[in-house]
Amino acid sequence: VHGSSGINFPLPRAKNGCPTAKPIRCSNGECTDNSVNCKYANGCPRTAPYRCPADGSCQATSSACPSKACNSGYYRCADTTCVSHPLLCASLNGCNVTTPIRCANGECRKYPASPAMLGNPDACPTIVTCPDSQILCYDGSCVSSAFLCPASEVCPSSAPVKCPDMSCATTVGNCSISKAGCPPSLPILCESGVCKSNPLECPRAPSWGSLTGLGTMSQPSSINTTNINTNNSDPTSGRAAVGSLNPSRCASLNQIECFDGSCRDTYSECQTFSALVNGRNPAEGSTYGCGPDKTMCANGACIIGDLSCPLVPACPTGTYRCEDGRCSTSLCLT
Repeated sequence: VHGSSGINFPLPRAKNGCPTAKPIRCSNGECTDNSVNCKYANGCPRTAPYRCPADGSCQATSSACPSKACNSGYYRCADTTCVSHPLLCASLNGCNVTTPIRCANGECRKYPASPAMLGNPDACPTIVTCPDSQILCYDGSCVSSAFLCPASEVCPSSAPVKCPDMSCATTVGNCSISKAGCPPSLPILCESGVCKSNPLECPRAPSWGSLTGLGTMSQPSSINTTNINTNNSDPTSGRAAVGSLNPSRCASLNQIECFDGSCRDTYSECQTFSALVNGRNPAEGSTYGCGPDKTMCANGACIIGDLSCPLVPACPTGTYRCEDGRCSTSLCLT
């Protein structure tokens, strides 16, 4: 108990949205207990920092990289690794392709947060974060000192943990999934689950599986792309051998960033890969590729309920939108 406010410590999560057991947020939005566990921007661990351009594997030195591409029957993932089945792929943000959204609390979920999805275990939970100069209270308010936190009833020794919904539990893991929305002081619920005062403050990414993820507290425009690795000379700076990046971080201005952060030539390719991930026949495409009662977005993302698909960027002036979603400088023949 701290002072007369009756606040239990430690808090179930840090003020940056991460759980107190893993209070450090990595650049991809993942939470960890030690910064040495954070991967480099190219997705490789510090023990094997070189992302090989041929097969996407991570190696300790560039000389250990193989020269061949993926074997026949294997799939290329967003992080350029080769796997035997799409379900084994990770999104570019480190989340599995089946749960490609990096939430503000560092976890990976199937769906973004929305008012209709509150309490859904497959959606990002609501999270309030505080500036470095303030602390997080149990009621979701941010104050300069713990003594200024509103009074909170002390939990008994039999259930000593205060949960985000103000209930008491034996452990943080036993806390029920909160159905609470954002507090009045931060009324905007972003897709990552973080609460903000203005929609423009919500973190954004071209796709849910993007390198920055939705859980990072920065806009994509703040990501430095001047040192992206194109020749393996600086393997930790970014995605290997992808060339100069456009705002969607794809090698070509004509490429599309799919739901998992991978870059493909057409939206049809995004949808085909998504259907494989969902165990559906690729021929089902956007109609049934996500399974019953779900809708497939242009980039392959699967949504339910009142969730909205990510916006499809307009084609540049002087180009045409083809049936498969690509932009062409000439009239599309198919």
